[in-house]
Amino acid sequence: MLLRKSGDPNATDQAIQNFEEALVETPNDPVATHALATMLERKDHYQRVVQLLTPLLEHPSRKTRELALPVILHAYERMGETLKALEIRRRLEENDL
Repeated sequence: MLLRKSGDPNATDQAIQNFEEALVETPNDPVATHALATMLERKDHYQRVVQLLTPLLEHPSRKTRELALPVILHAYERMGETLKALEIRRRLEENDL
């Protein structure tokens, strides 16, 4: 995560590569998953963001769900997935986490 703030033009790509490698070692790590999704969102890789974060919407940790919802909402909006975005927005508004 520090790489992206380093000022290096390739920092986000390096961070993505490192988080991808981390998830190979710990595929169920919600922190690494969320961090990778955030990096991918910066590069407009919204399909992959959705792929990564969808399982976290049912995670037992409320905090994990709270962190995932806004990012996946943004991805759906950018992809033009209006119905899916509305469902996520409904969950956020109703605090249905």
